[in-house]
Amino acid sequence: MNSTVPIEYDDYSLSSETTDSLNRYDQNFLVEHYNSLPNDDNKKAFKASLEGVDYDDLFQNKLPSALNNDKSSDKSGFDPDTIRPFPMPVPDTNTNTNTNTNLKVAACIMAGGAGTRLGFPGPKGTFPVIRNKTLFDFLIPRCPSDLPVYIMTSPDNDEETQEFFRKRNYYGRGPSGFVFFKQSMLPTLSPTHKLLLSTPHSLLLSSSGNGSVLRSLPHPLT
Repeated sequence: MNSTVPIEYDDYSLSSETTDSLNRYDQNFLVEHYNSLPNDDNKKAFKASLEGVDYDDLFQNKLPSALNNDKSSDKSGFDPDTIRPFPMPVPDTNTNTNTNTNLKVAACIMAGGAGTRLGFPGPKGTFPVIRNKTLFDFLIPRCPSDLPVYIMTSPDNDEETQEFFRKRNYYGRGPSGFVFFKQSMLPTLSPTHKLLLSTPHSLLLSSSGNGSVLRSLPHPLT
């Protein structure tokens, strides 16, 4: 059994809550590693990263759910069985707008993926499919012009995606026609359930997948 790792508290010390959580879930090697780093701005950023993780949720909810591939392990409170079909507005084919303006609906495009499997060095939505028309070029015109369009990006492609829309002049809808938001990220675990590092000063993070779109949406919705 691994022993807990005590630390002396100063401006660079991890909070007792974070240290206790890391020790509790057998991640005390991270406390040792953190204590070995020199006190500088990189260490402060690493401290903020470590203290921003909900370790109870990660190890008690998300990890068992992933291992069991069973939604019964998810204690987040979201019940997919409560989803019901929504009466969609009928588009006016002449004006490409909605005929019923009382309905509060929006389009949502999950565009957090990279084009790596397509051999494309950019956001998947900017991949040219036919005659240099991208996936976004096909999707956006299908959305009624008065319908807000939410674009879920990732921390890695958010800036590049927004720049793509600026160059496309927002498809004539203006910046107010779109809401860009980043999908949530989760720490990555090894096969032995140890937290992984991307650099000596940062956790390795991965996207939490399209299934997290409802939790990633900005609240309240604009």
